[in-house]
Amino acid sequence: MIDSAEKTIKMVIDSDENDIEYKYDLVRFLIEENRFEEALEELDNIKKHK
Repeated sequence: MIDSAEKTIKMVIDSDENDIEYKYDLVRFLIEENRFEEALEELDNIKKHK
């Protein structure tokens, strides 16, 4: 079920890459899953695209 949630978030991001809230949802999801390195990478990506 966790894999499905992650895939869904990523699909939504792919469909609207300009909506930053979805990207933050992914970061929160990764943090909740203790995937801190990936969360930091996503935050760096957000920062680069501002």
